[in-house]
Amino acid sequence: GELNGESLRLSEDERIYLSGKIDRLDTVQEENKLYVKILDYKSSEHKFDLVGLYHGLSLQLIVYMKYALDDQKRKHPDKEVEPAAMLYYQMADPWIDCKEELPQEEIREKIFAELKTSGIVNASQAVLNSLDRDLEQGNSTVIPVGKKKDGSLSATSKVFTREEFEILSQYATKKIKSLGGEILDGNIRLQPYERDKKSACEYCPFQAVCG
Repeated sequence: GELNGESLRLSEDERIYLSGKIDRLDTVQEENKLYVKILDYKSSEHKFDLVGLYHGLSLQLIVYMKYALDDQKRKHPDKEVEPAAMLYYQMADPWIDCKEELPQEEIREKIFAELKTSGIVNASQAVLNSLDRDLEQGNSTVIPVGKKKDGSLSATSKVFTREEFEILSQYATKKIKSLGGEILDGNIRLQPYERDKKSACEYCPFQAVCG
């Protein structure tokens, strides 16, 4: 259905309206809480990138979650609504290379590892249990989380607290307002980003006129 997110006010006379489509949204209710997970399907590998978020290059997941949470709060005013996970899933049919024939279970595990989602997950134990029922020790096969022998989360786990999500969400909103203001101010300077081996020019349809 439609997510009726409010427009963002840039000034007394100016607003910016965002449009998009969330590929998949899951919820789970637990007593007085409702948790929200969003999944964005991609044709190539994607990672949640804080540096990209800081520079306004990777705002999609955060913005989707903000409006999904607002929508669920309207639908469930009696519930405490929290983000559970923001994940990318690469649509792929992976090949597994091996020098010798492997048992089917081992092949299955290798395929799962290739298809595992990336992104960030709520650090709450209740959320982790709902996202991966089989996670007791080692790395999850479905979410970017791992557990040590003592039950604590591994250092490589991509997790966030509710407070940290609020900080990310507020920053993303601030960044969108800033970018919207630049558009309305007529800022069209030639300043494409370049980071590692990636550039804004890679898929830009205006390369012929820009140079």
